[in-house]
Amino acid sequence: MSYHAFLNSEDKGRYEDIVNGILQKRGVQEASRIQIKELGNRSENFTNERKMRKVRIGQKMHREVITFFLIFRSRRTYFQL
Repeated sequence: MSYHAFLNSEDKGRYEDIVNGILQKRGVQEASRIQIKELGNRSENFTNERKMRKVRIGQKMHREVITFFLIFRSRRTYFQL
């Protein structure tokens, strides 16, 4: 959820329903949702340093997902027993 603002426009659209579901499940009011969306839009005006941080965070998230997937696949036989 906290990294949604760092995603590119295509990925933001892909995860928009998930983010809205989380906000709805947590009972976030509409005014707060609008403010969260504005903060996300404002984050697109990055300095070069922030752009590089965005890239590093995206790469780290990608590595963590792949690592989880590989660990899960390697231990899947244990879960099936």
